[in-house]
Amino acid sequence: MRMKRTPLLLWRSATAAMVVMLGVVTMTLTAPPAVAQSSFSSDGGQTYKKSPEGPTEKPLPQPQPSKTPAPSEAPDEQAGDTMFHLSDGFHWLEKPGMVIPGAAFVNMRTGGACSSAYIVGNAEGNFMLTAGHCGAVGDRIGVRNNSGHIDQVGTVTLSEFEWAGKRDIALVKIDDMSKVHTEIAKNSRHTDYPGATQKIIGWAGAEWLQKHKPYICRMGHRTGITCGKFDRLESDGLFSFVSFVDRGDSGGPVYAVTDQGLVAVGVTSYKFLYDAGKTRAMLIEDVMNSRALKLVN
Repeated sequence: MRMKRTPLLLWRSATAAMVVMLGVVTMTLTAPPAVAQSSFSSDGGQTYKKSPEGPTEKPLPQPQPSKTPAPSEAPDEQAGDTMFHLSDGFHWLEKPGMVIPGAAFVNMRTGGACSSAYIVGNAEGNFMLTAGHCGAVGDRIGVRNNSGHIDQVGTVTLSEFEWAGKRDIALVKIDDMSKVHTEIAKNSRHTDYPGATQKIIGWAGAEWLQKHKPYICRMGHRTGITCGKFDRLESDGLFSFVSFVDRGDSGGPVYAVTDQGLVAVGVTSYKFLYDAGKTRAMLIEDVMNSRALKLVN
């Protein structure tokens, strides 16, 4: 069977109607090659907090997933290929007025809309992680406020994207951290969804995912939050999990829910049209290690 792979980006056409951007690529759906564990050098992360003197690293304990997520955070229905989904109370993500993980941002060159992932930093500054197909190097990135006005918040400085299920990661250098909220967006009406009361405690990579097979959630401005079981590692730094996504959710945070807190693992990349109950995400492990990035909180 031949499957259609669809990046989840929105764009605005010349007639101002929101339509799907980026063509659809066909590919044969076969079992992907296993990811070589030797290609990943770390399965844990650290965070740092800003200070007047600059970032200060704060080591975190190795994130350990819960064997059985607490009932208040993962409903019994998560067994098998079922999933948790909530969009009510997340509509504000379309016009957040600032950079927030899970909320919308706009590519000011193309008009395309994606979702922000994590805020990270190194000696060169602070950045927003997102999907590579959401913008090219040099593109200006903005956020829309309640009045509809778009304010610039940063510029794409790294963009890696290949068709056919390969690399899909980008960094947006932040202009002004006063326009940034580092925690994953919260629901305006509900507090009983997976990870609702938890914060990000670190990040993890392929080896950790393969070993623990944690409960995975993703957030995006188009559809809110969806959670389901980890499926498998794919090729070229991607992995799949049980989830529902739609156009515009691209680039949003993908994270594991554990007893200790939320563990950042990826950014939303794409879905197959005929396998819509699973989402493919790009691991953040490689870019975090190669760019010496730390989570900012």
